[in-house]
Amino acid sequence: MNKAIHLNLLRAEERVSSSRVRLHVMAPVFAAVVVAGVALWWAWLWTQTLMAQSQTRAADDAIGQLQAAFKRATDTTGREQELKQQLAQVELYRHGAARYGVFLRKLAEQMPATIQLTALEFVEPPPQVIAAPAPRGKKAPPSFGPSSPEEPVRLRLSGRTPDAASLDKLLGVLRAPAFRETIETATVPKGAFRQEQDARGGSGQEFFRFDVECTLKRRVFE
Repeated sequence: MNKAIHLNLLRAEERVSSSRVRLHVMAPVFAAVVVAGVALWWAWLWTQTLMAQSQTRAADDAIGQLQAAFKRATDTTGREQELKQQLAQVELYRHGAARYGVFLRKLAEQMPATIQLTALEFVEPPPQVIAAPAPRGKKAPPSFGPSSPEEPVRLRLSGRTPDAASLDKLLGVLRAPAFRETIETATVPKGAFRQEQDARGGSGQEFFRFDVECTLKRRVFE
């Protein structure tokens, strides 16, 4: 049997690859592809970052607008509550309004002829400052209204008369049944009946000055 004998007469440094593409050509191409891929990845990542930043700014702007709108709504709600409280107080005063027209007309008709009134004053307590409901986190604005369901009213009459008997007649009129629905008490305070001398015209005529305090029916707020 014949045996084939193969002889390799090439030195190791003379051996080359059988492929048409050489390794020293592929290496730069592969490196370029890798660099291009990394560059594209970084470009995509940068684009995504810019988009995320833009979306974040848009979200911050939207949140700021919503916060401003919420603040306006809260202020409006607080103002609405304050106005409702004030309207309720106005209604209380409207229902508690005391009307003295008929009383004053009757008083004028029955006033003793020897009495000369110089002043007539209804004395009412000053409006009470009441804190109205306030929105959360805000100071309650002051508002005015009755501090209790009832409020006392006083009437002060000041004048002059020639004698004490005339003043007694006036007190009798004020304490009469005709005024019982309006007047509870009528008194002359201590020191409120005093003698003076009329200096007008040099007559020197003596007369008496007086003050009468009347407690009227209480105003009722409901």
